[in-house]
Amino acid sequence: EKGCHKFIIAIPDSDAKFDDDRAMYTTEQRLEICDDYLKQEGLEGKAVKLQKGEPKITIKRTLWDAYNMFGPKIRPVYIVGPDRADLFFKNKEFGTDETTTFPEKMVLADRGEDNVSGTKVRELIRKGDVDEIAEMTGYSKQIAQKLVDLREDNLEEN
Repeated sequence: EKGCHKFIIAIPDSDAKFDDDRAMYTTEQRLEICDDYLKQEGLEGKAVKLQKGEPKITIKRTLWDAYNMFGPKIRPVYIVGPDRADLFFKNKEFGTDETTTFPEKMVLADRGEDNVSGTKVRELIRKGDVDEIAEMTGYSKQIAQKLVDLREDNLEEN
């Protein structure tokens, strides 16, 4: 809708211990889920691990990955949720005015007609309700099932 056709999804690396509320998946599992989603939707792109460290440096590395993956004729757009907007867009290290070379910025605040929240989705994942996950999020049943299965695997291991 906004003219974005090629994607790099940057997943922050985390060594957080399994938590059935906020940390249901490992970094590798989150990468896998995103890659599967892009493929299923027919979108060109890749999920990459955003290394730990200074956000300014790790974001530049991610942009470099995009150039290497898609070539120099790309339109970098950073899309973040409203909970991360201040970190990425109002921090003076990233530039706060129109004269900076920081890529285009977009805050994804629309939760759709059903006002889908991460809390609601995690609750459905814990219940194992694949049909409701798919309906609420717009994900395919295959992706919804993967979310449930990976969580159950992690529960068994922890």
